[in-house]
Amino acid sequence: MARKKKSIDQTPICDAAYVRRIDPRWMPGPVPFRFWQVEANRRDYLIWIAHKQGLRTMQDLYRLKFSAHHARKYGVGLRAYWGRSAREAVEDCFPQHDWKPWLFVTIAAGFWKSPANRRSYLEWLGERLGYRRPEDWYQVTSRDFLRNRGKGMLNEYRGSSASAVSASLPGQWYEWNFVRAPKGFWKTAENRKRYLRWLGKKLGFRQPQDWYRIQTADIANRNAGRLLKEHLSLYDLMREFLPRLDWDRVDVHRPLTIDDILIWADAHHAKYGKWPTPESGKIPGTRESWLAVEHCLRCGYRGLPGGSSLAKFLEKCRGVRLGRRPPPLSEKQILAWADAFFAERGKWPNEDSGPIVGTQEKWGGIERAFRKGLRGLPGGSSLRQFLTRRRGARNQQRLPPLTEKRILRWVRAYHRATGRRPKCDSGLIAQSGGETWSGVNATLREGRRGLPGGSSLVKLLRMYGLGGPLDRSKK
Repeated sequence: MARKKKSIDQTPICDAAYVRRIDPRWMPGPVPFRFWQVEANRRDYLIWIAHKQGLRTMQDLYRLKFSAHHARKYGVGLRAYWGRSAREAVEDCFPQHDWKPWLFVTIAAGFWKSPANRRSYLEWLGERLGYRRPEDWYQVTSRDFLRNRGKGMLNEYRGSSASAVSASLPGQWYEWNFVRAPKGFWKTAENRKRYLRWLGKKLGFRQPQDWYRIQTADIANRNAGRLLKEHLSLYDLMREFLPRLDWDRVDVHRPLTIDDILIWADAHHAKYGKWPTPESGKIPGTRESWLAVEHCLRCGYRGLPGGSSLAKFLEKCRGVRLGRRPPPLSEKQILAWADAFFAERGKWPNEDSGPIVGTQEKWGGIERAFRKGLRGLPGGSSLRQFLTRRRGARNQQRLPPLTEKRILRWVRAYHRATGRRPKCDSGLIAQSGGETWSGVNATLREGRRGLPGGSSLVKLLRMYGLGGPLDRSKK
């Protein structure tokens, strides 16, 4: 029974004392007859060369080169014995270790031509990448080969990792499930038919007529989508696969137009009060779905240009923003919205003022943008502070001081205009910058804004002649 070879690790090639005991008899001149046929002499020479190149562990031997100065100058006969191959030299001197030929600096010509070598490499690569099931190989990429010394194997298969795996490992492989199908795979009609047979089993199609239910979204995965985009439309593909069926009567495979999508979107909005998304399901009265429309807009299927999406399409054609990143805001635009709000309602907006008329914005979103510095705004501010700075709006957090003299001036102005004394429910105070009589009463009672407190609007009026005309002098 063959002994299992040891794995390559960081153990030293030999100790320093052994290197000092080596007698480099190959340095002065020719070596004795049959000198290189002795295994110990060959091992001593290899260890001596390795230490001259700074190689100290078994793992370092993968970097052994016979092109170095000492190797070119001494041991010419031995290099001919090994065929000038570092791999053969290492395997000859240390046969107890499991050496991986692809990890050496140079690989023998024709190494990747051998199926056994290719399979051995893939078994090692799968273990290195953590693959435990055959299905895990579908996620391998060309970059995985290049990072793990497998460039030569990729070259054997025109750079296709899918071809390298499917041709070298046993089992039934489906090239369309790999990250990228082999180049030119979909150009072959037999490959297209093989994929559709597999897809039919996956979708549960048992009768030819079941294929009438096929949609673009069923095929538009990461690889098969290239089949529709670069070679055939779904309509032409079905005619090639099942030519006996009457595909002209199935609308789902015919080209889509922008007008069709707009009509369906408008009908959806009129019925549900919101615009459709890819998750909105089937489109009533058709065989289409909004998910299929999304795929067609993204990938350019069925006559559409591609490079778009349902959200982008509705934003462009209907001015609707569906979950996309909102556009930047400008102070000039916010001021225009605030002025329109003030002209309509007679007060300035705040974060609880709801939607902004004629837009998809909300005053709460404007407030968040000011606070967090979103959408091009500087941040660290608020909507109230912005309107106070630019429009002189009242800031409840920073109200100016209030005096009894100013309140009396407002009282006299109110009496001249109405013939009555003000009450707490008399509303706004004219030409006061947004003050109200109820607010003045609360300020007098609670002692805020520079007032002593413990008073009220009624008490203040009594102090200045509640029963008669308003005087300018204090009683």
